[in-house]
Amino acid sequence: LPLDYTRSYISGDLGQVSQNTNLFGQMRYTFNSGWNTSTNITVTNSYSNGPGPYFYLLGRDSISRNDQFTTNSRDRMFEAQQNLNGDFFIGSLRNRFVAGLDVFNHVSNELFGEGTLDTIPDHGTIPAYRDFNPQTLSAYYTTKGVSFYYPVNTISNTYSAYASDVLNLRDNLMVLAALRVDHFVNKGT
Repeated sequence: LPLDYTRSYISGDLGQVSQNTNLFGQMRYTFNSGWNTSTNITVTNSYSNGPGPYFYLLGRDSISRNDQFTTNSRDRMFEAQQNLNGDFFIGSLRNRFVAGLDVFNHVSNELFGEGTLDTIPDHGTIPAYRDFNPQTLSAYYTTKGVSFYYPVNTISNTYSAYASDVLNLRDNLMVLAALRVDHFVNKGT
């Protein structure tokens, strides 16, 4: 593309505050050499607030400068999983077995908004080059308003149960049987 890739087409002070925290924990208990159980817990919390600049290439010589902002947006996921693992023989047939339960919860409370600031040339002298900044963006939203708001307010849960077994019929022949049941509950947006 014939673009000047050394240009950012944006001021350096237009940024979004984003935070993300991920936690993972596992507890494992061994009954004997063939059986164990594990509990896995995962938590993710995300937060964002502020502008999200992006650009569209228009034709061969111009760029549309846009903002997709978030306002005090939070997204949380929690998952707990309990597994029972076994490695045992029935007669001379080796079995590797796993059964478990899984609970997944997702809570989203996010607000996205969007506006198109302007269209500028993608090369040469650009008089409005430094106009994509917090002051100009604020003035744009004050006078022209937001193009659209997109709220994402959802609570969803997934409850799962599963079991599988790998059976060695011979050294080079194995059979796998598995069953999984999921129940989805979406409380809508």
